[in-house]
Amino acid sequence: MRYGTMRGAAPRKTGALLLAGLMLLVLAGAGADPGGKIPGLGQSPGGRPFWADDPYAVFPRSEYFAATGYAADRSSAEKNALAALTALFGQNIQAELRSVSSYTEAVSQGRVQFEENTSLENAVRTTTQLDTLLGAEIRGVWDDGRSLIYAVAVMEKAPARRLYASMIRANSRILDGFAAMPAEERNSLGGYARCRFAALAADANVIYGRVLTMLGGEPGLDVSALRGGDEYRLAQNAIAQNIRIQVRVSGDRSNRIREAFSGAITKAGFRSGAGGRYVLDVTVSLEPLEFLSNSARFCRYTMDSGLRDTQTDSVFYITSMRGREGHPNSIAEAENLAIRAIENEVAGTYAEGLVDFLSTMLPSP
Repeated sequence: MRYGTMRGAAPRKTGALLLAGLMLLVLAGAGADPGGKIPGLGQSPGGRPFWADDPYAVFPRSEYFAATGYAADRSSAEKNALAALTALFGQNIQAELRSVSSYTEAVSQGRVQFEENTSLENAVRTTTQLDTLLGAEIRGVWDDGRSLIYAVAVMEKAPARRLYASMIRANSRILDGFAAMPAEERNSLGGYARCRFAALAADANVIYGRVLTMLGGEPGLDVSALRGGDEYRLAQNAIAQNIRIQVRVSGDRSNRIREAFSGAITKAGFRSGAGGRYVLDVTVSLEPLEFLSNSARFCRYTMDSGLRDTQTDSVFYITSMRGREGHPNSIAEAENLAIRAIENEVAGTYAEGLVDFLSTMLPSP
């Protein structure tokens, strides 16, 4: 009989991870006309817009990437058009962009600074996640009056070039900042988080560099010199091995909870033991329960933990767990089951939760 779950205090991610490469500015009212009567877009004598058959009949290839999509409803038609536009930049680009979702979420939170305050930069900060490239937008929607709705998605090359160049330069500043970190600062959980983010930024730069090349490139910006984040991931692993975390538990039974947390710390890539900068304080409480209407024996348990930086005396990544376990006739066995429930929860979730939390420890802009 198990009722408990462990809940971490890491900031909750709002919605799905925001992918900057998958964000867009959807102009739902300032360019999309369900009737297809959009100034400058043109339409055939029968009312069918020219772009429904060939988007480049309206949007010149020299200035735009463009694609159409259709479906039985408007939302699906727009998504299909945006997906078709994204596919022009490579079949694998959507999966690649999802791989750097932590980076692009940070972009949406304003943690990455751009060189210019452009409308596309504002789109990064305010739009929601869709499966398309940043800088793409819906420029027209047309209902054929029978069963299909058509949409045209475009990316205007000139402003998109400026945006992607700005993003690449911003990421390069992040990488330079990490390289300049003193060794003492680098070998900390904050340094670990910075290195982890640098790896994502480097990966993002490679993707954005490829998009920028297809857009025609940017004078003075050599994207062929961009490298992915593997070098930073190796550095991240080395930093983790230099970080020691001591586990201290009150209310433990035969050091079982301490060993569970120590194992989770090792699983996360860090070292467990005394003598380091960080201490994980854990408090466990077991309370016997009896119910007049039930002959079984129950144990209510609580577990609270907090990771403390002894240099700053700050406590972070706070977790808690509440629940109860029961046994037909033994309170000792009920307590044993309670300890096992905590062990299993720690072993199954703490390492991943800690690493996810550290991904949010980014320097403020």
